[in-house]
Amino acid sequence: MLESLGLYIKNKRIKKGYGLLEFANNLGISGAYLSTLEGGKHPKVNPLLLKKIALFLELDYLILYKIVGYSDITMKEIENYYPMEEKNIDELVRLGTSLNEKELELVLKYINFIKNNK
Repeated sequence: MLESLGLYIKNKRIKKGYGLLEFANNLGISGAYLSTLEGGKHPKVNPLLLKKIALFLELDYLILYKIVGYSDITMKEIENYYPMEEKNIDELVRLGTSLNEKELELVLKYINFIKNNK
């Protein structure tokens, strides 16, 4: 679950154009803490920090709460609020958490290939 949260936050942060240190400074945490959070290595995440992350990433904090188990709202209820593009990105994040490093590297190369050949 925490790996999913970390990957989700990292992908959203990058999509918004925030660097790791810039985002950490905005949140009032260290870059090291954010890095370990994005790496799924924090056993417990402060719910207030999740709300702050959601605010900066322009997300509904309930999505982050659901990922870590702080909310019993169903993903279906959350999905009804977001357009298809967001659903596709979220599905990619979920699928990506089951890949090993080499598989993930291949997926990223393929995505870059598609982007460069539009």
